[in-house]
Amino acid sequence: MPEHTSPFGSETKLRSDALRIEMYDSVDGELADRLWLMVSAGFNSLNQRSVLKQDMSFDEFNADMQDESVIKFVLTEHGGKLEGPTALGLIHTNPATVSWLNPYAMGETFQEAIENDSFHYVSSIVTHPDERNLRKSSFHTQQLVRYVAERAEQRSSPTLIGLDYCEQNDPALPRYIQWCLDKAAMPLEVATVSQQNWYEIELGQADTSNATLIETDLGDVVVNSNHAGASYLGEHYLEPSSPSPTDRALSGPNGEHLTLRGNLPSLGLFSESFDHYDDQAAFYLNGLDQLGRLGSDTDFSDLSARLADTMPPHAKTLIVDANAAHQAVLVNLVNQMSRKIPISSIRKIDHQVYGVVREAA
Repeated sequence: MPEHTSPFGSETKLRSDALRIEMYDSVDGELADRLWLMVSAGFNSLNQRSVLKQDMSFDEFNADMQDESVIKFVLTEHGGKLEGPTALGLIHTNPATVSWLNPYAMGETFQEAIENDSFHYVSSIVTHPDERNLRKSSFHTQQLVRYVAERAEQRSSPTLIGLDYCEQNDPALPRYIQWCLDKAAMPLEVATVSQQNWYEIELGQADTSNATLIETDLGDVVVNSNHAGASYLGEHYLEPSSPSPTDRALSGPNGEHLTLRGNLPSLGLFSESFDHYDDQAAFYLNGLDQLGRLGSDTDFSDLSARLADTMPPHAKTLIVDANAAHQAVLVNLVNQMSRKIPISSIRKIDHQVYGVVREAA
């Protein structure tokens, strides 16, 4: 179980009274078991509140524990109430190991870091649910950021740390990280680079006010004009665990290639709070972000007609998502869909924020 080489000196352990930071290339045995229990318990409440799945499966966790390009940044306590690991941060140094991210979008944001071999993406920061103490968690966060900053400096690269969070811990999480940075007097800031919005469209009796309803529900979103709008969600992460006979490919005259997906639980995308949907009556329209290259006034009537013909008669719910930069295109598509498919209501159900810790402007 080799520990990761630290830029702070020959020791790999950073101390503050009874607290200690240990960095590992790989983890197995009892420590891995204890970390898994902490991770699964730590994400439990978030998964109950968020529509999108926020934690990792055991297989994903085990892969990270064995992958030496993923630095395991562990806070342990000795002599306190809770002996052993109390917090874990996973620092990815290889973009290919962040399974749920789109490499194209990452390349736009992290191009220089990837070229300089200084890519750092924190996929998880979790604290033991019985030890959520501000002093301990802030110490862990500060040391993690400082460690990455030192690694970037060694490679003559600016500090740039990728991270993501959902609607249920936004804006609390970025504010907390910024507080940690300010308290440690680090000249860094937390910034948003992309947002992915998720909507639930209930199918049913058409309403004459649908167009206004759609404009209102989909239009009230802050768009980051500095980002090209590529979805940060990796397509391969949505591959179903087993083929579904309900999946249907849809193409349009403008080069659109969408997929209407059924059997949503097999996608591994939704959390426990998604269980209330009827497995057979809920569908996900995947691939909308590719429409971002089309103008907001594109004629989607042909695509809408194909979707109407493809939609099973028992369908009750349609889930759609798109990068915030593509909001106008999504509004246009859904408005044209409403002329072919009766829509009774639309509501935003979640959004995922992709951000960075970077050097302050």
